[in-house]
Amino acid sequence: MEKNKTRGEFRIQRIIIIPLVFLLYYLASFLVEPYAAFWGHYFDRSIWSLLMEWSAALLCCVLITETSIFISRYLNKTLPWDKQSLKRLLIQFFIQIAFVMAFILLLNLLDLYLTENYKMDQEDIKNIGQLTIISILISLLISSVHTGSFLLSSWKKSAIEASELKLKAAHFQQTAMQSELQALKMQLDPHFLFNNFSVLTDLIMEDQVLAVDFLDNLSKIYRYLMMNSNKNLIPLNQEIRFIRSYIFLIRIRHGESVHFEMDISEHALEKGIPPLTLQLLIENALKHNQTLKSNPLKISIRSKSDYELEVSNDLFPIENQAPSLGMGLKNIYDRYRILTDKAPLVEQAMHRFCVHLPLIELEQ
Repeated sequence: MEKNKTRGEFRIQRIIIIPLVFLLYYLASFLVEPYAAFWGHYFDRSIWSLLMEWSAALLCCVLITETSIFISRYLNKTLPWDKQSLKRLLIQFFIQIAFVMAFILLLNLLDLYLTENYKMDQEDIKNIGQLTIISILISLLISSVHTGSFLLSSWKKSAIEASELKLKAAHFQQTAMQSELQALKMQLDPHFLFNNFSVLTDLIMEDQVLAVDFLDNLSKIYRYLMMNSNKNLIPLNQEIRFIRSYIFLIRIRHGESVHFEMDISEHALEKGIPPLTLQLLIENALKHNQTLKSNPLKISIRSKSDYELEVSNDLFPIENQAPSLGMGLKNIYDRYRILTDKAPLVEQAMHRFCVHLPLIELEQ
């Protein structure tokens, strides 16, 4: 299929090139010596004489064109431009000059043989020299055009192949990223759910009405997990609705020892965020800090701009706590790394811990 397409392109090139070479041949001959007697009486000759000359000139143009293209194509296979460019240039240059000179010589010897008692004079030698130079220039021009077309075609082919390889690499990378992202999500679900089942068990024994509310919010959260488990990004407003249910569970677990503040702009709510990011930051704050009624842990979620969310909490480190492995923050970093080139920024002062989360534009 590709070979047939290439042959078709070459045929089209010849249909265009040969008439142009024919016209260029006469134009160059005229420009070299416009005031020659030959041009002054050119159209005074018979139609038959003109047709014979044009046929001979066309045949010469065809031979020069075909031979120039053949030389270029042969050298493209045996000595490509990307191997030894200078050597290729010199070899092609001298081969074509040698061919044209041999062709003109053979043509004139044939003319001498067919013409009886013909003797060359100085004018004939000058005309042969001009014809040789014109033919050489035309031959070099043809090979230049053909070589340029070949190099452009090769460049296009390489560009297409590179694009295909890039697309394949991007596809494989996307597949790997999706697998990694799914594995990261799976780390969250058990960690979140098991922390609340023991609370629900105690509530059923102590306050059944509150247990129903707790279970209702827990079911909303679990529904959220089920619906968004296969999503990489969700609108921030969905995450906030989920967090409000999550905060209800926390207030049941910790009472007045934890205070929440939330201030998010309408435009920020329309942006995207990896699911469960806020839940993980809140869970980390509760895990690593004391929660006392006399000194409540304050957790704040605010939009710093339409494209940045700030989640911060007071620092009241739990005494004698085992060193943190940082898995929660690593999970968030890893998910952002997979989804975007924007990374969360962590700031820690003496009494404050703050995470700046980039908000991602959602595709329409």
